[in-house]
Amino acid sequence: MKIKIFDTYYPITFVDKKTDVDPVGSDLCYGWINHDSKQIRIYKPKTNYPHTEVRKFIIHEILHILFREMDIDVKNDENAIIALSLGINTIIMDNPKLFKVKL
Repeated sequence: MKIKIFDTYYPITFVDKKTDVDPVGSDLCYGWINHDSKQIRIYKPKTNYPHTEVRKFIIHEILHILFREMDIDVKNDENAIIALSLGINTIIMDNPKLFKVKL
C-alpha cells in the first residue's frame, strides 16, 4: 500500500511486532516515518486488532509528514499530532457516510 501526499508517494509497510516499527527497536512506537526515504512503517499485529487503531497510526504519520512539508511549527508537535490524529479518526468513525459520498 502507498499513499500520495503532495507530489510524493509514501509506501506503507505493516509490521506485526512493535520492535520492527522503530529503527532502534523500541517497543513504544506504533508508527514511524523516515522522511529521507519516504517510508512509513505501521504496527498491525496478526491477531484481531481494531482497524480503527491502525487507521489512527496511519493518520498520525501522515500528520508528521504534513507538519514537516508545510513547515508547521508547533511548540510540542507530538502532542498536537496525537490530539489531531485521535480527533480526525473519531470524525471518520462517527461519520462514515461522509467519506463514502462522491462529492
